[in-house]
Amino acid sequence: SELVFAAADSDPTVLHSRRRCHAPNTSATLHGRRRTRPAANCPRLPVFVHARASALGSTALPLPEYSWVGSYHSPPWCQMQPRFERAAAAWGWEQRDARAYFGGACSTGISRQSLLPLNRTHGELLHVLDVGFGRSGFVNPHDVERAKRSYARLGVGWGNFSAQLPPDYACRFQVLLSVPGFGYSNRLRQLLACGSAVVHVQHQSHEFFEPLLKSGVHYLTLPGGFGTGGGETAVRSVRQQLVPLLRALRSDGTQRRRLGRAAAAFARSRLTHAAAVSYARALLTAYGTLYRSEVA
Repeated sequence: SELVFAAADSDPTVLHSRRRCHAPNTSATLHGRRRTRPAANCPRLPVFVHARASALGSTALPLPEYSWVGSYHSPPWCQMQPRFERAAAAWGWEQRDARAYFGGACSTGISRQSLLPLNRTHGELLHVLDVGFGRSGFVNPHDVERAKRSYARLGVGWGNFSAQLPPDYACRFQVLLSVPGFGYSNRLRQLLACGSAVVHVQHQSHEFFEPLLKSGVHYLTLPGGFGTGGGETAVRSVRQQLVPLLRALRSDGTQRRRLGRAAAAFARSRLTHAAAVSYARALLTAYGTLYRSEVA
């Protein structure tokens, strides 16, 4: 039998067992990737994914993604969450900058790149730090050249990148921006843990905990679609809706504070390492009681 885990965040397909049947030598393009088209009688296997594209009718099962247990540049969440909570406590609400903050690689998607002209024209509302490709750990030459052309079209200079700041630097701001890059952004839980008002540009792939969040209660959302950066839907959201939303937030300190408190409470109760482990255990146990297969 096979246990299949799909690392791709934007693939809503269900994979099929290669032991029971042989797929014909045909393929289909799905979100820019070539996918083998399995034979109609292939038994379906469960796919466990980092982020589930529920809007596309995906039957994939979302598990906590890799960054919960750490990666080459980030400690595991069981170490990171207390760090964010300490930073949030150190920066009281009145001490925090009232502008909306984004810090990361804007070069990883047109939605993030669209922040840069807004940062230049609306500096009273935004504080955007672009750390560039190299500092974010991504150095694919093809994507670098494509980003350079996009920067040129936006009238933004290439190479004026900011220094990489620690992720909990975000806790110094009352409003935080969550914007998709190549795919969904996995920093949402970090921003919620800061106890700031979070503006989240949606991507149709979402992590396992996101259906529990309520827009207007725990955070504010702007529409996003599928593909790199949330697609054209997310780009329009950033270019047309973000500034009016930030102006409204800036004029309503009560709403900012209320959203920040709700975000912090959600992070403390729902986004702990123990909660993620319990969710994964419950999901796999429940599925194990239902799954029956001759190849098992």
